[in-house]
Amino acid sequence: MAKIDLASLERLQGRIGNISYYVHNGQQMGRKRESNMPKTVNEFQMEQQLKFGELVRLSRAMVPALRLGFVDLKKDWTPGNMFMHRNKDIVTVTDLESREVAVDFARLRCAEGIVVPPTVAVTREEGGNNLMFSVTPDGEFGTYCEADDKVYAVVVSDGEIFRCKVMEIGTRGGGESVTLTIPAYMDGELHVYAFARTAKGKMASTSMYLPLE
Repeated sequence: MAKIDLASLERLQGRIGNISYYVHNGQQMGRKRESNMPKTVNEFQMEQQLKFGELVRLSRAMVPALRLGFVDLKKDWTPGNMFMHRNKDIVTVTDLESREVAVDFARLRCAEGIVVPPTVAVTREEGGNNLMFSVTPDGEFGTYCEADDKVYAVVVSDGEIFRCKVMEIGTRGGGESVTLTIPAYMDGELHVYAFARTAKGKMASTSMYLPLE
């Protein structure tokens, strides 16, 4: 709380900026708005800009995967549009002043559709740059779950620059095991996803986040 000498002015009451003015015991006083008060419009706009910018950077890095994973699109929509729409809530501003954000990669979607998701496991070679994927055949095949559905793996690194690598790792009914070598330029923490796509490429499954074992 601060005492304000405004002898040459009339007494002030109300708020100007983040300072609330009032008169106490005949003296002009001022109280600064606490940090837990509602955010200003400018703060809200800045947060939205930071979130949007991070999603744009991520979507640009993931273009090859998005083109495979988002195939059943609304009219005039692109895979990038769908990615932004489906992932609008995965970015959080952790420090507005320093413009720091965090991405919840476990909630990220890089594919979406009505095809049944595949059964995929991934392990990382200890001390190496190899990821080993294995596709387990489904017990029953049928509509939206065909043996010849193609299965894809997507790897995203969240270093200073987002990087992405996508690879076809087999078919739903094949039971293949595939090793993917991560290039040196993907030097951030790795996040892995898998999804299935029909043999003709007309439909896809929703992507799954695969924790590294």
